Amino acid sequence: MDVDPKVYYRAATNCFDSAAALRDSFLYVFGELSGCSNMAGVDESGKTWATAYNASAYDAVGMFQDVVATLENYGNALNDIGYNHARADAALTGTPQPERPTDPGSPIFGPFAVPAPAGGTGKGIIDESIGLLSEIGVPVPDGNTDKLAKAADAWNRLGTIYQNTNAKDKITIAAGLFDDQGADDAPQVRKDLGSLDASIGQLLASCKDIGQSCKDYKQSLDDLRDEIEGLLKSLAKELAIDAGISIVAAAVSFGAGAITAVKSLATLKKWAGKIKDAVHAWKAAKATKIVGLKQSAKDSLVRARKAVKDLLDRLRQKVGGVKTVPRTSLKQDLDNAGTWTGGNLPTKGGPSNGYLVKRDPNGNITNYSYYDSDGIATKRVDLTGDSHFNKVTGETVDTPHVVDIQKYVKPDTGEIFARTDRNNVRPALPEEIP
Repeated sequence: MDVDPKVYYRAATNCFDSAAALRDSFLYVFGELSGCSNMAGVDESGKTWATAYNASAYDAVGMFQDVVATLENYGNALNDIGYNHARADAALTGTPQPERPTDPGSPIFGPFAVPAPAGGTGKGIIDESIGLLSEIGVPVPDGNTDKLAKAADAWNRLGTIYQNTNAKDKITIAAGLFDDQGADDAPQVRKDLGSLDASIGQLLASCKDIGQSCKDYKQSLDDLRDEIEGLLKSLAKELAIDAGISIVAAAVSFGAGAITAVKSLATLKKWAGKIKDAVHAWKAAKATKIVGLKQSAKDSLVRARKAVKDLLDRLRQKVGGVKTVPRTSLKQDLDNAGTWTGGNLPTKGGPSNGYLVKRDPNGNITNYSYYDSDGIATKRVDLTGDSHFNKVTGETVDTPHVVDIQKYVKPDTGEIFARTDRNNVRPALPEEIP
């Protein structure tokens, strides 16, 4: 039987490298999405699109977490299997027993809250004086095209940046390593890695699909606002008034003085009716853009995520007859973490890929934060203390709860900073409670 333990070790390294690349790129890009809440507007079309976006974004974000966890676990398992083969070879040849490769640490990755896409000013036309909105009589879409463009760019980069496409390539290579391996476990390993390869490919494709959905909805709003701008110019011309008309991120601005003449009021009603008709026609013409991803794209993402979760569930039990290496518990990590004696736990300047804790006078941990490789906090977990009102869901969340912390990078200077998002608070998961 032709078995090379080093093949398993190389494949494990590829899994670890792929997981690290996907994790780091996700953390870098996902921070930009934190500024994209309330981008869809509050009108019916905006809410429809936001619902579809939220479901797809939730699955994609969750799948990033699942893929990273699965790659890390599979890397551990491959090191175990390779080590067992190496031990068997040593026993047969009478050579010294080998050492098992060391698995890299696995920092906590997620969970992440997708910024709520629905929301806005409710004013698709900014009109402070002539009462145009009330004459139109229907909500004018108020989605924020600047935020939609930013979200489109972020999602597209998640699907196309080199770090992520290279992460997929590493798993393609890892699967190919087992084409010539004669061990009984090799076919299953090759099949598992092939499944992971396909799932990562689908994840990246789904990110591009979500980005395209954001781009399409932005373009739909641009088209409507261009049409409304033309109608408002015609209104101003017929009224013979000077009106400042401009398109801003979430509306068309129409600046004009109050009108009182009966003829002018009739003209206002006429053009308001035309705008109302334009909104209705836009909704009908752009129906496919408003619903978000096509059902086939949604189904592909769901199937790919299920395949990854099924593999992860199997890994957490047993892979190739070898149990994965136990990790240190959260309690052990927190017991060994530094204690913060200042005020609130800092959002930056923390230990790289580590924890800081706060303790009460008796030494019990009351709060802790986890910090990424840049020393930026990813979340704060409050184990004790007051409940928190979540403005997004309208619910009161008791402790233990998690307060998300968003990471930002200034594009002009590269400076990294963080902000506590007190509007996104959720109950702590069992694995987040020591």
